[in-house]
Amino acid sequence: LARRLLAAEGSPPTVLLVEDVHWADPSTQALLVQIMRNPPVSPLLVVLTLRRPHALPEALGANAQLLDLPPLDPDATTALVRQAVPDLPAPALATVVTRAEGIPLFAEALAQSMAHTPNPATHLPGTLQDLLTAQLEATDAMAVAQAAAAIGREFDLDLLRRVVEADETAVVRGLHALQQARLIEPCAGRGGAVRYGFRHALIQQAARAAQTRRERCAVHRRVAQTLEVHFAPQAHEGPEDLARHYTEADMPDEALRWWAAAGVKALRSAAFAEAVDHLRRGVSLLEHLPPGPSRQAHELALMLPLGPSLVALMGYGSPEAIATFDRAAALCPADDPRRFAVLWGLWLVWSSRPDSSFAAADAWSKEMLDIAIRTGDPVQLTYAHAAWANDAVWQGHLDRAEHHIQQALHHARGRAHAEFNLGGHDPRVAVLGQRAWVRVLQGQPQAAVQAGGRACALARALEHPESLCFALSHLAVVYRLQGQPVQVARTSQDVAGLAARHGLPLWQAVAAMQAGWAQTMMGQAQGLALLQGSAAAVRQAMPSALGAFLHPLAEAQAQLADWAGVLQTTEEAVSMALRVGDGFHLPDLYRLRAQALAHLGPAEEARKCMKLAMQHSAVQGAALWQQRAQALSLAWR
Repeated sequence: LARRLLAAEGSPPTVLLVEDVHWADPSTQALLVQIMRNPPVSPLLVVLTLRRPHALPEALGANAQLLDLPPLDPDATTALVRQAVPDLPAPALATVVTRAEGIPLFAEALAQSMAHTPNPATHLPGTLQDLLTAQLEATDAMAVAQAAAAIGREFDLDLLRRVVEADETAVVRGLHALQQARLIEPCAGRGGAVRYGFRHALIQQAARAAQTRRERCAVHRRVAQTLEVHFAPQAHEGPEDLARHYTEADMPDEALRWWAAAGVKALRSAAFAEAVDHLRRGVSLLEHLPPGPSRQAHELALMLPLGPSLVALMGYGSPEAIATFDRAAALCPADDPRRFAVLWGLWLVWSSRPDSSFAAADAWSKEMLDIAIRTGDPVQLTYAHAAWANDAVWQGHLDRAEHHIQQALHHARGRAHAEFNLGGHDPRVAVLGQRAWVRVLQGQPQAAVQAGGRACALARALEHPESLCFALSHLAVVYRLQGQPVQVARTSQDVAGLAARHGLPLWQAVAAMQAGWAQTMMGQAQGLALLQGSAAAVRQAMPSALGAFLHPLAEAQAQLADWAGVLQTTEEAVSMALRVGDGFHLPDLYRLRAQALAHLGPAEEARKCMKLAMQHSAVQGAALWQQRAQALSLAWR
């Protein structure tokens, strides 16, 4: 949508008006940020209205000119009232101008009230809320207005007819009265549906405020049940609406079911902020249920999509995501069919635990594969083999990784995209990205780029931003290991833009690392700061992945002949690699360390590191690492 608005070359000057931004959902805010950050091809004026300046996203503030709208002055109020009620007597007009204090809605409503009140001097409501309530009561259509207000700021006539406990004639008569009183107005409906909307949110609020809590619960219950029974497609398209109505109806069991559905739907649409919001609202209702199996079942249904949503929104190192998956594991019995999804979540965040290691990850992968083999489910088999392939690549077991990659792709063949919905990156994209890493270490650069390209193509086809970041970042590593900084720089820009648009902090750090390496290799020493900053961000959040950040940092330091820096970086990287079992980077970390020691001494230590580099690369069958080590060895002779 942003591209459509920004890239319409040759278009006439365009105005994009977005009203009530203080109510904007995260995706609408993200759209506005995207528009404001990228200059349009043709003239575009973006006009936003909002009642709370602090509701403006921070990224918009720097580019926005805020125009504060003060209360209307007496002349403007007079003009407004004369337009709304042309025949209002002069004394009444003066009273309206004085009492309204420049508030347009109050002035208009007060003028209408005075025009239809026999003795307005003794019947003037003291506040705007009182006035709006009085106007609603005067229409003799309060029941219709209250049912409409429960549905929302806008409402369909067909839905309203079923909700209001009156005959159709009474509903139509009530709507006519509300329209005559200028409290509601027709608005555009989808598919030819007749639709109305309250002229102002305060009118809707006044209708709601005129109800008792018991009455509000009753009308929301009728709205929810009517939507569920008679408007099933609409209910499944917007499950958060039913969740809200059941919440307002004080029916937590039903509300929890729909908040979970809303969270799952948002997660599958990559609307991660909305997913987290829906699911947290569901979690807040759990305390209204008595302890027992039903409450635990609802909580597990919320935890399963909440974990992946938090991972996408905050990164694999999110403490809340880890706690969410741990809670899901505690709630889910070993024989529950959802146990596999819980294990996948635990596997997603294992690298962010302080005591994490690839051996621990293997335990989750093994249990997943055991379940998948037992069930024979091809989707579960795909996920399990993808997890094993990932662990094997990082440990430097290239042949084992290729076996699991082949198995994952075999079981995924012919499966619908929608079946791979456990959250996190797509397993098919993942194994293609991992194959790219295997091929580049095996000394097959063209095959590596081809596999990385296939991963990116699949992720784009899926329209899944997290998977695309995963694929692009793996391809960037292939380019980096082949010493191609221009390609790394281009790919990092794609990752950075995607991660910024969707609020994916881990991939923002990865993009910064890639960009920093590319800049340094192209002679821009300031790239080193990006590398150091991204490594610092990952050091605490994802300790097991630190090698992927320290290795390019050491390469960049070597490019700058900062041998003391290389020695310090590789000391930390080798220590971490040995602790967590990161065999992927270990051979070349030894090679870089040997190179630094050759410049700084002692020579004996350099030879030891060189020998370790040769040994580890030979065991792995990593031709790329072997070639690098041999080239350095020959240079010493």
